[in-house]
Amino acid sequence: MLLVLGLVSGFYNHDHQLGWNPKGVSGVISCGVTAVLALILGWCADRKMNWALYAGLALSFMTIAMPGSRFFVAGRAYSGGDETKWLSMVVLGCTVLVALRTFIKLSLIARRGKQPS
Repeated sequence: MLLVLGLVSGFYNHDHQLGWNPKGVSGVISCGVTAVLALILGWCADRKMNWALYAGLALSFMTIAMPGSRFFVAGRAYSGGDETKWLSMVVLGCTVLVALRTFIKLSLIARRGKQPS
């Protein structure tokens, strides 16, 4: 899901056309790096490395915190009349929702004291 959100931010511009969006490069990079780290942590958790669960919790928290704060900044700009910020709000909001789901799931697993299955 993070890769899809990164590609949407990189290939859909504010003119409502499909094409490369130079301002969306940060979305492609951050979502791509986060997705790769999640894959690596998933592989480590599959190998029964206990630290991977807590590293995943930290990664998902950071993926909530940074895009979450930028979501509110984009929302204020959009409500102030900057109509180009709607795409940023959608992508950032979806990123936060995906990370929140992961954070809750990993928190419940950590509370039970089991590794993810």
